[in-house]
Amino acid sequence: MESALKGEVEWAYQRNAAMQAVRSLTSVLGLSNDITLKPNVMSANVLTRIREALAWHAEQEAQRIGVLITGATATLRGTVQP
Repeated sequence: MESALKGEVEWAYQRNAAMQAVRSLTSVLGLSNDITLKPNVMSANVLTRIREALAWHAEQEAQRIGVLITGATATLRGTVQP
């Protein structure tokens, strides 16, 4: 007789862990994983906060770069994080 896992989790690793935990039981002969992913809804300002963080990081990196213009040539010197 085949068994089925049912329910909802937020992350795929949780779904996979449930499958691994039950699959190893000696009485389980067949198993289908019907657990669905239901991510936690993020707050409305997450997009704004991510954009602000990216802009701040770019500004910090830009301060480490010097620009020298000679005629029609622009030379950038400095270091940035990988």
